[in-house]
Amino acid sequence: MDVVTTASAAIDRIRTATLAAALAFTANVASAGSASVVIDGFTIDTSADPAVFVFAPLDYMQQAWDLRALEGGGLEQLVNGSVPDWSNVDETAATPLAHATVSSLQATDVLTQLATPIFTLEADETGAANVATGNMISSGGFCFGDGAGFDGSSAGCNAAGELTFTVYYDLIVGLAGADGAGARAQASAQLDIMNAAGLVATFSDLASTDLAGSRLGQFFTFTLALPAGEVVFFDLSGSVRADAVSTAVAEPDVLALIAAAGLALACVRRRTRACGAMAWRGTGPRAMDDRRCLRARI
Repeated sequence: MDVVTTASAAIDRIRTATLAAALAFTANVASAGSASVVIDGFTIDTSADPAVFVFAPLDYMQQAWDLRALEGGGLEQLVNGSVPDWSNVDETAATPLAHATVSSLQATDVLTQLATPIFTLEADETGAANVATGNMISSGGFCFGDGAGFDGSSAGCNAAGELTFTVYYDLIVGLAGADGAGARAQASAQLDIMNAAGLVATFSDLASTDLAGSRLGQFFTFTLALPAGEVVFFDLSGSVRADAVSTAVAEPDVLALIAAAGLALACVRRRTRACGAMAWRGTGPRAMDDRRCLRARI
């Protein structure tokens, strides 16, 4: 398994953003549109008693993706799936004139040694009648433990502390100069933070060729106190779309398409957590109670 450190990612952020922008520009010479979401850092800082530690319970790790490449002549490729962990994922949906790809890694914070998921999601297409779309969700949870009964699962969540989430990202969009008036490329990123009672915080950002273009070197941070025995959940997601249509589509309609794709992935995630998690990590009264909370909050 490839592992990267968040410290290295932070040092290389400017270099990464510059290279990604250059690649997008190069691709646009031959492509009608390209869009990328680069989640290149996800850190968890903690404030807690030195006798306790923060960890990511194995029974809440999940990734799901949906990639689509469509051509005007009817050629289409669909690639979707999910895995019950943050293992490396490399998937592509491609036709000769449309491509959507996702690549994920498990990062490790060099200070806390805490594992977090990061990913790059891309879509590009050539020609006025072709579309490429991609959606990715990485989800999981964090909690504090004192080591008693620790087995890597949520059964070891028995201590309290304070967590600070920080996500570093780039949203990169571009079009070729010969595109029609209706051509567009869009990229969005979203972080939802939840507990058993429901949504605690949400953050989303959108880059579009209809708006101000790419958004490089962005970040979002949020801090919360976590009571003993509780898990804080997160969904980190990205969506990309590149197409060149003959007429402009109203921005709310496009956002609705992105939201619909995200909802489809959420349904995959919900079914997997609610029905399949027991097969992955075992059962027990606490596990069942936590999964009922998950069903209620999504």
